Amino acid sequence: MNFTYSSKDGFDVFAGVRGRDEVRAKLKLPYKVFAKTAFSENSTDVFGDALMKAWYDLHDSLSGVQLYYPEASLDFQGQTLLGVSADLLERFFQRMHVNYEFEDDGSGMKLLTDGLEIGLYAPDLESGKNAIVEAVYVPIPVPV
Repeated sequence: MNFTYSSKDGFDVFAGVRGRDEVRAKLKLPYKVFAKTAFSENSTDVFGDALMKAWYDLHDSLSGVQLYYPEASLDFQGQTLLGVSADLLERFFQRMHVNYEFEDDGSGMKLLTDGLEIGLYAPDLESGKNAIVEAVYVPIPVPV
């Protein structure tokens, strides 16, 4: 499934959508609910087999989404962020003058844009920048 980054909504598909039931209706995908843990405010939804995980706040409002390669793709300013090397993304971010930094623990990169920290997970990054980005976490902005 293809997604496009939106500074206002996280992803274009979530324009004006934040409630858990609205998210489920908008995506029209099978999902499983996972119970709240010590690391989450509320239960989470996992869509498809390994496409997307959605986090919600205490009021069942969407607060973050993680997409997984190869089931999902995410377009950011004309560049796909999933399934490509950290090196390719670093060159793209430099060319586009987008702020980014590498995670200290070697797990990936942080894309710093629109007041958000978007996490790009490349598990093999410690072995070199040719590591493939396998997941991306996008915090979902609170509607203004």
